[in-house]
Amino acid sequence: MSGLRAALERFWRRLMRKLVYFWGPRLASELRKRWVIFKNPHAEISFAGPCRLGPGFNLHMENGGRFIVGKYVDFRRGFLAEIGGDATVTIGDLCVFSYNSLIQCSTSIEIGDRAMFGQSSIVVDGNHRFRDISTPLGGQGYDYRSVKIGNDATTLTKVTIVDSIGTKAVVGANSVVTRPVPSYCLVAGVPARVLDYFGPPELAPPEWEQRKREKGLADPPTRPGRLEVSGHSIAFGGGVSAFEHRFTTKLAELLSVQEVNRAVSGAIACWHDTGSEVGDGGYATVLQRFERPADIEASFPEPALALTYYGVNDLGLLGPRNLGPFEHALRTVISRHRASAVFEEDHESVRCSEGWQPRPADGPDCSGAGVLEARAAGSTLTIAVPDAFPGGTIALGFVASGEAESRLWLAVDEAETAKLDTRGAAEPLGHRTGVVARLRDLSPGAHTIKCTVAETSGPVAFDYWQVEPEPGPTVLVPLAFRMRDWSHHYSDWPHQPSDRDVPALNEAVRRVVEEFGEGVVAVDLDALLDRKESLFSWEGVYPNDEGHRLIAEALRDATGRA
Repeated sequence: MSGLRAALERFWRRLMRKLVYFWGPRLASELRKRWVIFKNPHAEISFAGPCRLGPGFNLHMENGGRFIVGKYVDFRRGFLAEIGGDATVTIGDLCVFSYNSLIQCSTSIEIGDRAMFGQSSIVVDGNHRFRDISTPLGGQGYDYRSVKIGNDATTLTKVTIVDSIGTKAVVGANSVVTRPVPSYCLVAGVPARVLDYFGPPELAPPEWEQRKREKGLADPPTRPGRLEVSGHSIAFGGGVSAFEHRFTTKLAELLSVQEVNRAVSGAIACWHDTGSEVGDGGYATVLQRFERPADIEASFPEPALALTYYGVNDLGLLGPRNLGPFEHALRTVISRHRASAVFEEDHESVRCSEGWQPRPADGPDCSGAGVLEARAAGSTLTIAVPDAFPGGTIALGFVASGEAESRLWLAVDEAETAKLDTRGAAEPLGHRTGVVARLRDLSPGAHTIKCTVAETSGPVAFDYWQVEPEPGPTVLVPLAFRMRDWSHHYSDWPHQPSDRDVPALNEAVRRVVEEFGEGVVAVDLDALLDRKESLFSWEGVYPNDEGHRLIAEALRDATGRA
């Protein structure tokens, strides 16, 4: 009898725990969600997936407005959002708002994924005006600004936010954010100021440089040579506990060269955007941020290396059967890393017929400040290569878009040498893509290159010409690897990648790499990582510190095969 009684007591305790901490709060949360939607039929309120709405959750949207929430957001007790009629509050996935958080929005507040807000945090997009001494404070109105809070930003207890906060930034307790907080910074105080920086060296903000001067902190020693890095979040450092553990930084240490990292988290190679958000960081980022002199005799620092790691995000956008735009963009990226000199569309060496018209950069989508655009067949463009050309490859860069399919004929010294077809270069969402035509094995000395538009259904844009000397710098191109959990990052992409897509992606990379011959090396990482749990971080997408270390060593070894 005592055994039965003990069993019933255990059952009762488990049942009450489930009711009080799981089933009850889940039911109450769903009822609160339905209530706020029901009482605000004039407003746009949406939740992309399961969320927890704690006691006291309230939306004040008297005149409408928009409240857009991602998946798995945790609103703890006492959350309140006051939103004006034309205002929009957007909250990303997996955010946490601790007790008594307040949002007041009259314009726009955008919060990225996984942002965390401590107890009694306040986010507002306006300040009271106060300088008119003849008018009471309440009658002077407000100064508004849109507020954007980056992915993984964290604010501790009782922080007031009236300006934007960058990716992974941390704001100390009781601080007031009155000016933009740079990414990867620890800030605190009233007003909040930069106390520390823990991001990649190439993104260090001016505020941190000033702080270092004030504190007499020394810069790390410079090294001879250079390692240029482009690509997506794994090259940027995804999965590491600190940026000094990312494989690109480790590789630079192993090779004793200076790292110049321009990788962007979420980068898609075939998109022209050059910012720092998801999808940005593609081919145009490489063209814009890895500049070269307009000097035919320019040379590289020794040793000169580059690493470019794109592909999985392009796969999520394009799918395994439509990787043409990615191949064009990757070819453009590798060619720029190999180039010693670049001559933009407005250089004196470029002459064109009236069919070509200047167009300013858009996005930007090109190497310099603009392009030359032609819309009619028969338009010609001539490049005068000077006598000092050392021989090797000359690459002509173009910008393709979904508006047009074009075919161009290229002749060197009046002999037809190559054809360029932009069909299949445009990606499905309308972003422009870099396209390059490489004229190989040219002899030293002067040449005349003529480009003729054979046919086009819309605008085709000439961007630059550049020199790829032989021998050129080594370019390492890591291949994609199987991940432990693709769904963590790619569940809502146009194509849901999986391990079975990896061979198709890597085959596309190899096709492009083989066009360049010696000096450009595809490096297999899949056999190295082999989906081992011990080599991946918690989300199953990125290698962890140990995985990054092994990748760095494999890439170091690959430089000997270049």
